Amino acid sequence: MLNCRNSIAILAFGLGSLLALAHVNGQENSSSDSGTRRARYADLSNKVYATHEQNNVNEVRQSIPKHPKLIAQLQELVSAEIISALGIRDLKAADLNKTISEVQAGRSMAAWGSDTTNTPYSERFVENGVQTVAAAYAVLHGRDAVPDTDAYLEFYDNRNGPWHLVSEAPTKSDFESYTFFVSSIKSGLPGETWFVVWGSPIASGSSLKVRL
Repeated sequence: MLNCRNSIAILAFGLGSLLALAHVNGQENSSSDSGTRRARYADLSNKVYATHEQNNVNEVRQSIPKHPKLIAQLQELVSAEIISALGIRDLKAADLNKTISEVQAGRSMAAWGSDTTNTPYSERFVENGVQTVAAAYAVLHGRDAVPDTDAYLEFYDNRNGPWHLVSEAPTKSDFESYTFFVSSIKSGLPGETWFVVWGSPIASGSSLKVRL
């Protein structure tokens, strides 16, 4: 006679094994996707950002007509990495900042030091009852002596289930080729979080620009 209790235990063990296997496979796929995005970011960056280490000035010059499209693809890669990381439960801001730094490798403003930027920057907050994350970073292009920068402040939420990009602040046009700093401030209004962004021209540093 079949023991019902043993059968239930065997079934539970089998389901547990399958769930554990699915979790491991999910982690492996996520790691593989991240590796692919990092390699792709490095390849595209070499076409828009000339550095002394890469000695790639000619390659960057030849691809100038394609720069807007390539820079947009670099932004998409960072955004995809952010969304992937947000799928990790209870992800800390420091871990998300590290994720952004890793996909950009040495091609982020962070390499210029704390006098130039406090990005990658991220912060989790609740907006009108919805879990939301602000993420700030910059895409470098031009030459590393005085780089051109496209600054991004993006907002992600999981209102409809999976995390996704919902909006961007107009920092790209306001802070092109500027140092780039971001901080949240108390809005004084329920259900709202405000962010202040500031910076000065990288080449001269002669004036300070602030946006709320």
